[in-house]
Amino acid sequence: MEHPGLRGLSILVVENELLIAMDIVDALESAGANTTMTTTARHAMILATTTVWLGPSWTMDLRAATASLFARD
Repeated sequence: MEHPGLRGLSILVVENELLIAMDIVDALESAGANTTMTTTARHAMILATTTVWLGPSWTMDLRAATASLFARD
């Protein structure tokens, strides 16, 4: 389902677990975002410094976010 806030945004997904990265990319692309995926920090740094990214830059620690969500139960 497309999300107006993500439509057309370019998002760099960096996740060392390939299947998790693929799920994240699939969800973001289904929501309308353009994605680039890598599984290494080294490759992410290369992409981040050689690619023109439009919009704000932010990072998210999914383990911490997930842990905090489950801690609320």
